[in-house]
Amino acid sequence: NGHLYRSETTVANFPNGMTNTVIALQDTKFKLFEAPNVYKVTGSDSYLLVNEAIGSDGKRYFRSWTSPTITGSWAALADTEANPFARSNNVAFDGTAWTRDISHGEMIRNGIDQTMTISPCNLRYVYQGKDPNANDAYNFLPWRLGLLTQTNSTC
Repeated sequence: NGHLYRSETTVANFPNGMTNTVIALQDTKFKLFEAPNVYKVTGSDSYLLVNEAIGSDGKRYFRSWTSPTITGSWAALADTEANPFARSNNVAFDGTAWTRDISHGEMIRNGIDQTMTISPCNLRYVYQGKDPNANDAYNFLPWRLGLLTQTNSTC
């Protein structure tokens, strides 16, 4: 519905006891579609939010925002089709591009706990893509995994 919701709980109450549900971001349903994640950026007082969108061409991509707190408010980082966090127009492939969709991803994190901490110096993002010529019913689309690796780090 174009809303990104946020709720809170303690570690002790997880996954039960979610409270204080609010709308953290709001846009159209295709610009704020699904698959959100919030990461703590190592060595900073910053959080990174990524969320999947569906572009005007029907292809999946990710938008991003930052905030000094996990509760927001969120400032646009790379949040348009022309300037996305990850989209076929701003990634390079070894050889021929095998997909034009960057969908349902997960950042490779520094650890395996609830802090979701990432390094800004070597971002790596696992995602699913599919053959651009595939036209099967959604449940039969040939999704496969890919890995995006940051090449423009200033660290």
